[in-house]
Amino acid sequence: MFQGEPVAALVVAAGLSQRMGGLDKTMAPLGGRPVLAHSVETFLSVPLVEEIMVVLHPERLEGGRQLARERGWPAHVRFCAGGARRQDSVRLGLEETGGEGWVLIHDAARPLFTPALVERGMEAAAGTGAAIPGIAPSDTMKRVSERGLVRETLPREQLLSIQTPQVFRRGLILQAHHRFATSAQNFTDDAALLEALGWPVATFPGEIHNFKITTPEDLQRAELVLVQSSDLSRSSYRGGSA
Repeated sequence: MFQGEPVAALVVAAGLSQRMGGLDKTMAPLGGRPVLAHSVETFLSVPLVEEIMVVLHPERLEGGRQLARERGWPAHVRFCAGGARRQDSVRLGLEETGGEGWVLIHDAARPLFTPALVERGMEAAAGTGAAIPGIAPSDTMKRVSERGLVRETLPREQLLSIQTPQVFRRGLILQAHHRFATSAQNFTDDAALLEALGWPVATFPGEIHNFKITTPEDLQRAELVLVQSSDLSRSSYRGGSA
């Protein structure tokens, strides 16, 4: 499927970490290296990924480049500035990546994904050109009204909690982002743009440790995962000094 086609990874880290109490979560230490380094170096360990574009807040671009120098990342790890919304940042990053082929769009705040997840996603995207990872919720899910009153119980077997990296044909997802570039609608993930256009999106099994770091408590949880799960599949990349 991917033979002869370029594959790029787009690592989105352009937010301001507003729920982290002033701490830049992408540069926060986790297991001896910044959160951002975990995501980038996992992609560096996947042979098919030829280009990595890191999208940062304009004020943090130089910090990202400094991290690349310290970690010894190769030249195909590049940086660009993001926009006001997540979807703006993704669009800007897509415009900076070259050619056609495939793109893996990933939130840098999910540092504990594995190369195996990437490989599953690339296989799942073959049919429709779009695939997203998800895990089934363990709790009972209910739809509620604006007043907090229960409207209905949702069938868990039809629900997934969606993660990243999400896999797309680059031209397909870039077209969707251009279509909604001026829309006031705020899309929470990239697959939602294709859904709005009626495009079929496949799913594949996510990973329980691939949660998003949003609060200081999430960062502590991720640290605990690294401590307790010494056999967790991690990146094999070894660049600069830790």
